[in-house]
Amino acid sequence: MEYIYIIRTIDISAKTEEMLQKEFKTTQINYPLWENNTYDNYVAYLKSWKEDKFSKSYEDNAYCETYKTACDKVINNSCDMNDGGIYDYVSIIKMPMNRCYAETCTNESSVTLFKFDKEKEEYFEVDEDYNEKTKWLCGK
Repeated sequence: MEYIYIIRTIDISAKTEEMLQKEFKTTQINYPLWENNTYDNYVAYLKSWKEDKFSKSYEDNAYCETYKTACDKVINNSCDMNDGGIYDYVSIIKMPMNRCYAETCTNESSVTLFKFDKEKEEYFEVDEDYNEKTKWLCGK
């Protein structure tokens, strides 16, 4: 087997002002460089890294031998990978086997992105330009 296909469930949340303030206070405690810095500087720093609008959490849900197996599991929401509404997005990542730092060997063509359809209770494939969240997730 040359590749493994990782199904990654993803939750993307819009950052609120309250979240940013709390994040800033935590950063001031954890990193001495920020101890005497301002909130405005912190937000500017986040903007420069495109980390000011959304936050994400993810979990590797399954490891599959073929893309077809992974895709079938995603599209059919196997084992409720949407987890009752938590994970609106899923990606399938084609990852090389037997490599150290294997994730550094991936690129745009290695990732397929899916969005959950609440009415059908299944995932459908989307482009990275599908919406603001997918653009952010794909680094656009």
